[in-house]
Amino acid sequence: MKIAIIFPKDSEALFNRHSNRTFGGANVQMFMIARELANHSDVETCSLIPNYKTIDFDDAEKFNLAKTFNETDSLFRKIFTYHKTFRKIKPDFILQRGLTLESCLLAFYARLFGMKFIFMIAHDIESEGKYQKNHARCSLFFLLLRYAYLIIAQNELERDNIVKKGPSARVAILKKGLDFSKIKNSRKKQYDAIWIARCERWKNPEVFLDLAAANPKLRFCMICSKVDAHEAYFDEVRNRARGLTNVTFFDFVKYDEIYTLLAKSRVFCITSDYEGDWPMTVLEAAATGLPVLSYKLNYGGLLNSYNAGYHCLGSKDMLDTYLTNLIKDNKLLSEKSNKSIRYANEAHSIKKNVNILLKLILME
Repeated sequence: MKIAIIFPKDSEALFNRHSNRTFGGANVQMFMIARELANHSDVETCSLIPNYKTIDFDDAEKFNLAKTFNETDSLFRKIFTYHKTFRKIKPDFILQRGLTLESCLLAFYARLFGMKFIFMIAHDIESEGKYQKNHARCSLFFLLLRYAYLIIAQNELERDNIVKKGPSARVAILKKGLDFSKIKNSRKKQYDAIWIARCERWKNPEVFLDLAAANPKLRFCMICSKVDAHEAYFDEVRNRARGLTNVTFFDFVKYDEIYTLLAKSRVFCITSDYEGDWPMTVLEAAATGLPVLSYKLNYGGLLNSYNAGYHCLGSKDMLDTYLTNLIKDNKLLSEKSNKSIRYANEAHSIKKNVNILLKLILME
């Protein structure tokens, strides 16, 4: 069985340890899936990446890379390059994550040429046929619903949205996976709370800075990466963070170094208005043993069934109170930490999830 995995254009830092380009959780998830598939002798995987000049990364021996288009190429040129690549490697399945116009065209293309296209939803908004970046409606979403062999949702909301829009679409739920070999531990805690996300308004970085300002005796770590076309907003957030003496601000951290900073932290904070289920950073934090304080979101069993943190119901006062309680009470912090680890291990193993994915792929 041959599987072609398509990586987003902003994946360079995953394949070049010297790159400082920002990447998202969808990129990381595809990277881990591709790496785990290399452990299956009955699966031949080819990872399609843009034509990056430098390739230098750990685990390179587990990847069969195929360079495709230049990032500045037109949509027509990209499709033509994909066509040449697919004709060469002849995959049985094409796997792609995150809604783009190419997603819809690839679904139709795969059906036309006897391949099977598997689309993985990266954000709740995509299940409504809208782009995550600007919430604009995808005009060709109907092609994806009609011609995709399988659509992978992350939660019941995404699945139900797909079923409503395309009753005949084949859709299944699969949670994100984690590679626990990358998780680090540290007895020395440098930060009381950590926040990791792109600098976008709907992720509410100001809420985390408000929390830091209200707790000057605590130490905060903020990894807040710049987003194209939102540079002015990023400057506002960075300037405010740098004005707080108890906040350490990073605009970029390499993938493996994120695990080090998580290990040096006590509590993870997420302040987003919405996401695509729990983002990778939350899962990585949970696996590291950080209780999760969620300002607004409450997906699945992390906070309810496992009680591995607190849902703050959009209240800054609750966010402040729960953080204070956790930092002051070592027994409570330890209990929540153990529950976070148990949740991550039981619900988000990349090995288990890739096995489930393969079963879904082979199930007609």
